[in-house]
Amino acid sequence: MERRERSIQFAEVLLILGLLLSCPQRLSALSVTVNDVECVYEYVLYEGDTVSGNFVVVDHDLFWSSDHPGIDLVVTSPGGNTVHSLKGTSGDKFEFKAPQAGMYKFCFHNPDRTPETVSFYIHVGHIPNEQDLAKDEHLDPINVKIAQLREALESVTAEQRLFASVDDIYCLFPGRIGNIAHLKQQGSYPADQVVRDLNGKFAFILFDCSAKSTFMASDTDGSIPFYWGTDSGDHLVFSDDVDVIKKGCGKSFAAFPKGCFFATLRGLQSFKHPLNEVKLMLRVDSQGEVCGVTYEIDAETKKGSGRRRVGSAANWSSHY
Repeated sequence: MERRERSIQFAEVLLILGLLLSCPQRLSALSVTVNDVECVYEYVLYEGDTVSGNFVVVDHDLFWSSDHPGIDLVVTSPGGNTVHSLKGTSGDKFEFKAPQAGMYKFCFHNPDRTPETVSFYIHVGHIPNEQDLAKDEHLDPINVKIAQLREALESVTAEQRLFASVDDIYCLFPGRIGNIAHLKQQGSYPADQVVRDLNGKFAFILFDCSAKSTFMASDTDGSIPFYWGTDSGDHLVFSDDVDVIKKGCGKSFAAFPKGCFFATLRGLQSFKHPLNEVKLMLRVDSQGEVCGVTYEIDAETKKGSGRRRVGSAANWSSHY
């Protein structure tokens, strides 16, 4: 029997990212200076929402002595009850289920009274329950599958790292995108245009096990740490942890180029300048040893576009 190879369908990419990110969620990031007690507030829309996040005292490792009392965090509900507390720490993660909707208060207490700067992240996520999903009779089977998957996600929400799979396609997504719903209404576009129009801070990887194909991209600012390289077996390796990729790849790694995407069948491309070649530039140290690589868009070299005009009925993603 003839086995047909296929690439990752980018319409599926949008569907996976869209339903993965479409559950109402908010991420707040701020810094506060704590002299004695300093409070910040976050409104939770639904009872049962997951509230999570983390905080860290900036430069505590440089200035704190071993007997420093640390920072306390107390979270109170709209009814005035303590729902979470941490004591005497330089930073930690937290997570709790909101007992009711309303305004929650996050108060930091600094017993030492020496001003400390605290970086603070709060994430509020609302995940629909099974009854809500069952009420929607218009979801087709793949939407139901993704919605059920999304409900079961165990996500590190404070860091916005999400993982999902649909059939044989797996997606790892750190970051956030704010205009998925709008893009899903726009019809059919080439992949470089779709990725270029994503509004947010992101890096993501999709892997299609059945076709053994990969699609990945990073935003134009390189906001999310994202590295790639090859190991001793010439396997492609990806990580957001530079220490992990150093151990696995030695010197054969680099930061994934910002504003670019990589597709198995097309290689590395800039989604802002899809017709220009992306050139690899070797970095050499003072002894002439190669110590890394960078990437540049070659303004002089143009690819043949080979691009056809496609309408909403055309499956442009088959070119990838």
